[in-house]
Amino acid sequence: MGISDIASELVSGSFENAAEKLKNPAVWGAILIAVAILIVVMLIIRHFGKQAKDKFSSGQQATVVQVLMNLIRLFVIIVFVIALMNILGINVSAVSAFLAIIAVVIGLAIQDFLKDIIMGIHILAEKFFDVGLVGN
Repeated sequence: MGISDIASELVSGSFENAAEKLKNPAVWGAILIAVAILIVVMLIIRHFGKQAKDKFSSGQQATVVQVLMNLIRLFVIIVFVIALMNILGINVSAVSAFLAIIAVVIGLAIQDFLKDIIMGIHILAEKFFDVGLVGN
């Protein structure tokens, strides 16, 4: 079974059920509650991000904080989308498995790139290089 077969199964079976559920007002209420929770969580993340940026005044630490905040935002959005799909009756386990396979493939493809990013963050954090200092 290829990726196109998995995608066609997802489209053929799950989304018709979701379209049928959208006619129910209770589903719209659940979606509105989920969106309200997402907005509140994003505001909380933004608040803590601003506090962390103020606490870490150096550019290096602020960069690391910004990267971490973006990763947290991405995780929250992914969880929100999966929860929304569950509300609509879409088979979340199949979609989650498909996304996990895609993530593994992409992770293996860009692992050298990720190593370079992690090493760059390490170099920034450990201050291996400073501007204006000349070695002996």
